[in-house]
Amino acid sequence: MGYLALLVCGMQTSDAILPGAADSLVRYVGLSNSQRTPFRSVLLSPRLCAHEQYPTSAHIAAHMIYTMDSSFDDISDNVIADFGCGGGILGIACDLLGAAHVVGVDIDSIALDVARRNADTAEVDIDLIRADICGSCPLRVNSVDVVVMNPPFGTRNKGVDMGFVFAGLRVARKAVYSLHKSSTRAHVVRSAEKHGYGATVVAELRYDIPAMYKFHKSRSKDIAVDFIRFSIPDSG
Repeated sequence: MGYLALLVCGMQTSDAILPGAADSLVRYVGLSNSQRTPFRSVLLSPRLCAHEQYPTSAHIAAHMIYTMDSSFDDISDNVIADFGCGGGILGIACDLLGAAHVVGVDIDSIALDVARRNADTAEVDIDLIRADICGSCPLRVNSVDVVVMNPPFGTRNKGVDMGFVFAGLRVARKAVYSLHKSSTRAHVVRSAEKHGYGATVVAELRYDIPAMYKFHKSRSKDIAVDFIRFSIPDSG
């Protein structure tokens, strides 16, 4: 499938250019914009608001998936869990890049319905589970190879970001990939290392957050985010 996964991510936008591969300008299955089926976004529900979650843009998703695949070979033939999967953009991309199996987990049933429709649009088969990741995640210890996530940043619900990370580290055999506000880098890295895990910032990105919640005071805000790879001891 090559990098078609990133092109599926591009269904949210008019164009999707692979990071580090601008010369090829590969586009979604070679179809024109008018031929593409739009990728659906998740409408906010009370549960999403309570967990302060934000949709993963095509630009951010492309960087995440490209880095996981090209720098660490952590997608092809790996079993991958997408925590807080929302509309499924990350899990679907992993499936199209050759993951052995993908399971998406989210607490919100509306998000999971959207993820299922998006998976059908992309013609991929992924499992979707409704569960509270920080409460009663049904995945067993060491049951997947890699976990990828765009967790709540923990701005309003303190500690939820690392709650997601440690839940991922419990079930992953190799690594966990996660986005975090750059301003929390020292805390995130220190927390992981305190528990014996490695934490490496593999990319620094910009995240444009639209006004989605009552506590947002501006129409949008551009923040710096770290894409961090958490490694399991003895697994790299």
